[in-house]
Amino acid sequence: MLLLSLLAGCRPSGAGSDETILGLACGMCDGNCFSGIRMRSGNMERFAAPRIGALDRARLSTASPEEAQRFNRLIKLLPPRLDRYPNRIGCPDCADQCTIYLSVPTASGNKTIELDPNQHPPEFAPFVKAFMEHPPL
Repeated sequence: MLLLSLLAGCRPSGAGSDETILGLACGMCDGNCFSGIRMRSGNMERFAAPRIGALDRARLSTASPEEAQRFNRLIKLLPPRLDRYPNRIGCPDCADQCTIYLSVPTASGNKTIELDPNQHPPEFAPFVKAFMEHPPL
């Protein structure tokens, strides 16, 4: 609950309003090209899906306590007020660098951001650095 109150709404289509997702999506792959961790109704689960928007077809497993801690640390590195940013930052996966996918609750409702790991505002740098060093996959 603390995590949700810190973030205050973002989701892919079909996601619940209490859902938070951190994932990495890569276009140049076969199989499950979108993977990460999702927190929904207080439960953390790892997912592997064919693509963004296909979480209904994802393979799911329970996230370990270590993965949950890492997820929470990453969330805390996000800049405040995500609702002021566009839904697409930089050119995610344009040069085969993949896309960092964020879906988090904000004060104004759910906010989804597809973030270029190479081209982003400086306030995202601590999050991107930590995420790319050990993606929640």
